[in-house]
Amino acid sequence: MKPDLFEEEVESLLALHESEPEHTRHVAFLAGLLFEGLQTSHHLGTEEARILHAAALLHDIGWSKTQPGGRGHHKVSAAMIREHPWLSVSDGERPLLAAIARYHRRALPDSGQTEWDALAMVDRPRMLWMAACLRLADGLDRTHLQKVSSLEVEFTGGSCWIRIRSATEADEEVEAGQKKSDLLSRIAGVPVEVRRVR
Repeated sequence: MKPDLFEEEVESLLALHESEPEHTRHVAFLAGLLFEGLQTSHHLGTEEARILHAAALLHDIGWSKTQPGGRGHHKVSAAMIREHPWLSVSDGERPLLAAIARYHRRALPDSGQTEWDALAMVDRPRMLWMAACLRLADGLDRTHLQKVSSLEVEFTGGSCWIRIRSATEADEEVEAGQKKSDLLSRIAGVPVEVRRVR
């Protein structure tokens, strides 16, 4: 991967297909905080952080082709990423980027799904961690109003606690974040609890 060119290509795709970049940029920010907070569990590095950031920015581009309801946009986003003529992304990296975006909503990864089956075995564990961060981060901006200003991750009492901060009520964000913590709970092997703290 060529980082500078990769960033340019991601931004170009975003500008071309994303109507709510403030949402996807905020989701990318929150996904990054989750990635950092879970570092002692996933042990991933800078390259994965860069890939996660890009997948978060592009996770909703499928809306541009599934208007007005956006049905199946997660699969369309993945297809758009997979089929884009990347100059900075290798053929091996393309399925990884597409899969992270695809699993930001709906079904969890499983055999028989295009994105899961296309992944190299070595890429599956790291994809799961990155997709878990994106999936939860997307829930934490459920209203697309960027209410969650920060978050902390803590493993205590046999659970993974995601404590979010918001200047205003964030009930929808907490509820959606809790629902979309399913993948994180599965791979971390513990319950995930999402709570707002003041």
